[in-house]
Amino acid sequence: MGNEQSKPFLSIEIDKISNAPIVIANGQRIEKIVHLGVDWSTNHNNQTLKSVTISYYESPGILKTVTYENEIIIS
Repeated sequence: MGNEQSKPFLSIEIDKISNAPIVIANGQRIEKIVHLGVDWSTNHNNQTLKSVTISYYESPGILKTVTYENEIIIS
């Protein structure tokens, strides 16, 4: 118990600006990304992640889009 670390909801790594990012969302690594959108805002007192949208190829020819709001999948 006391040594457990929480994992981040969203992790984005970019080795080179020309490479596709490595994205882990909600503990799942997402491959073959074609779009990653993050809507985030702050008023300097409160920081709010509004939504994360990820489009990727689930299999050849099958494009899937997942949108999270408040760490919950809504589409």
